[in-house]
Amino acid sequence: MDEHVPKAIATGLRARGVDALTAQELGADNISDEELIRRATEMKRVLFTNDKGFSVHVAGFYHRDEFFSGVIFARFSLGIGSTLKELHLMAELMDPEEMHNDFRRLP
Repeated sequence: MDEHVPKAIATGLRARGVDALTAQELGADNISDEELIRRATEMKRVLFTNDKGFSVHVAGFYHRDEFFSGVIFARFSLGIGSTLKELHLMAELMDPEEMHNDFRRLP
């Protein structure tokens, strides 16, 4: 989870059995967005964010033909409950490998 994501989302995912980490827990809450994408990739984790700016950084990875482990974006207006449902469903149905070099938006 990027630093902009409410802590309640990580807490809710953990309660549902999903292994979720926050940028703050990793001491990565003050690094650049691109570095956070790289850190998530090193850890073989998909990054979740509410920050629209990540789409620009993902485009940079595509442009440089640089591998990343995946980014999921949701608007703040989606709400915590709906976000939890969508992320939990994705965690249950998808293998993280399916997210490689992918940028997805939640409805």
